[in-house]
Amino acid sequence: MREGGVNKWATEHNSEFRAAKDQVLHLSQRRVLQAQLFRQEAKWVLERRPNLDIAGYTMKSSKAVKLVGIWLDENLTFKEQGAAAVAKGQEGVVNFRRLGKVVGGVHLVWIRHLYLAICVPRMLYGAEVWLALVWQRMKGTNCKHDGRVIVKKLETLLQAGRLMLGTMASSLNAHADLLPMLLVIDKLLQKAATRSVTMPKTHPLHAAVRNAMCYQHVKKYLSPLHFLMKAYTEVIPEAKRKAGWKAPVDVCMAETKDEAKKWVEEETSKVALFLDESLIDGMVGAAVLLCVDRVVKRVKGVQLGTAEWYGVYEAEGVGMVLALE
Repeated sequence: MREGGVNKWATEHNSEFRAAKDQVLHLSQRRVLQAQLFRQEAKWVLERRPNLDIAGYTMKSSKAVKLVGIWLDENLTFKEQGAAAVAKGQEGVVNFRRLGKVVGGVHLVWIRHLYLAICVPRMLYGAEVWLALVWQRMKGTNCKHDGRVIVKKLETLLQAGRLMLGTMASSLNAHADLLPMLLVIDKLLQKAATRSVTMPKTHPLHAAVRNAMCYQHVKKYLSPLHFLMKAYTEVIPEAKRKAGWKAPVDVCMAETKDEAKKWVEEETSKVALFLDESLIDGMVGAAVLLCVDRVVKRVKGVQLGTAEWYGVYEAEGVGMVLALE
């Protein structure tokens, strides 16, 4: 042993290294041909996992090991991790049932907040590692993989969330303002891909993400990074228009309010749509006005919130959505 190594650190920090704390995991899907008795046909079986002997102590090979909160199995199918995620979701549903009692229970709004803030992150922890490959197989040709069962089980747990509003399972998402489980998973994977590509050069994973971006043509043994970089890379096509092309919409901006009022009075269109975004008294909002034959038919407005959390640019996007509605 090297002087001043881990044993010295363990003595100074009142910690002890023991072989009983170690675990051995063989990550391999290699299969070998095994002969059978009574002249039966040989079968392909998984390669034998040998034990590890260190200083007279024998450590047996484990079927699965939990590392940084994620279960790794010897075949890297993540079945144990999927079962653990389903168990966490079932535990959350039981707790919500206890909290959502009619007499002495918590308000349904807070149950929804607890579901989004605690249950979903706890259930889908590390989804970019263990659920990315399942998601890839669901979108690919191998639709008979056991990973589909995991996603379906997670989706059924969401139906148990009807305790939040006491509504039917078919209209749960609309009433509780929740996304379907498939979109929840897709949103988490997209966030993970965005975080990966925005890492600085000093981050340890920067080189791995860059290699995954450069070598997206890998067909076999794709890692979760390969899938994330390939599935969530947006390709923006070129705008191919002729040199004499002109936009069909005329954009005009009045310099004063009187000039804008004059333009409105001179407008001859049968249907006119006006939208405005503003910041008044520290509050950000947007409003839309629909006129038909110079008669106001519909008015719609939304107040986003204070200027500390929202800006006028966000209000412009909301105004366009209101105009489309």
